[in-house]
Amino acid sequence: NKLLTNHLSLFYNEIELKNFRENIDTVLEANINLAYLEDKSFMFIDNKLLTENLKFLASLSLPLTQIRNFSMLSESNLIEKVASFVEVGLENEIKQNPEILNTDANLAKRIVIAKMIGETVFDENGIKSSILEKEEFFVPDNKIDQYLLDRDNSNYHCSSKVVFAEDVIKNSQNTWSYNIEGVIVPKLRVTNLSISLEQLVKPSLYNKEEVKNLEKVIKVG
Repeated sequence: NKLLTNHLSLFYNEIELKNFRENIDTVLEANINLAYLEDKSFMFIDNKLLTENLKFLASLSLPLTQIRNFSMLSESNLIEKVASFVEVGLENEIKQNPEILNTDANLAKRIVIAKMIGETVFDENGIKSSILEKEEFFVPDNKIDQYLLDRDNSNYHCSSKVVFAEDVIKNSQNTWSYNIEGVIVPKLRVTNLSISLEQLVKPSLYNKEEVKNLEKVIKVG
């Protein structure tokens, strides 16, 4: 490590090197073998972000020691990315192959569009490459938000104050999500067993019918 640090000192200032050394300690404390990793570029991100994201992944009980590419640790919105992937039904894929989180966040939107047109999302190899790889998808990445405009609930406003889901929560056997009126609600978006519907819908990809289903379990209070 000392030899590596001396070499890096030719390209990075002391603050950046201090952050790099802290990242090494953080990764080793998580029992991650640096020699095992395919890509180490994430080692130069801010240590606070690295630490928070590692802690978050560990809280999901993901097999960190089996991951060879940790590019997802560079994500400033990793929690929301996981939530959106869970929302579109990728919970098992994340558990079985955490490196799917290295895929761009628009994967969730591509899955929504694929389902809209009746295309199957999976084949014998997992998520179809035509959906997994944005370059292969029929909607260009820079037009995907426009394509989903009619599903955009970012301006949603609800007069009711909380989503009341105690019965659903009580009967939920799933550790990552709730099924509320047929709508998958990531637990990452729910705090204290309730949440304002507006807060829940704003970052989501729910369509208007799904939002109506969620409104059925509203408690005004």
